[in-house]
Amino acid sequence: MNYLEKLNEYLKDGLGARILRSKLVLNELTLDVPPEQWLEVCNFLRYDNATQFEQLIDLCGVDYLAYGNSEWDVTHATGSGFSRAVQTSNDPDPFDFAEEEAVELTVPEQFPGRFAVVVHLLSVTKNQRIRVRTWCESDRFPRIPSLIKVWSSANWYEREAFDLF
Repeated sequence: MNYLEKLNEYLKDGLGARILRSKLVLNELTLDVPPEQWLEVCNFLRYDNATQFEQLIDLCGVDYLAYGNSEWDVTHATGSGFSRAVQTSNDPDPFDFAEEEAVELTVPEQFPGRFAVVVHLLSVTKNQRIRVRTWCESDRFPRIPSLIKVWSSANWYEREAFDLF
């Protein structure tokens, strides 16, 4: 059992129902946390002696509205390079959206909401990393409690993510 599997088991035992799910994929551990448990779980991760995630290294917002709906062909490569970005004089105006049909987008069922906040944490002491994600309760005005009192470095990240979304 590697250290991430041990950490995952420890967090399941220590946090219990405060975690919606934990996922260990490609040697990366992700915790999904309900928004009402956000601060409590983050405080635990920061101050518990077995975790000691003393550094927040990233915080970002994610919009899952169009998740899985991509117009880009990402499975095949061509021998002619990135031709989609090239516009010839015979091509129609790429910014003329008048004739396009409106596409109704919905949030995929596997996500509890449209907007999520994701933090990446580092324990310098334990040399471990973890990702923690929560969803905003409102799609119209997405917000969650601030992490500034847990990690002061969250200040700039939170303002940038809020302004973007």
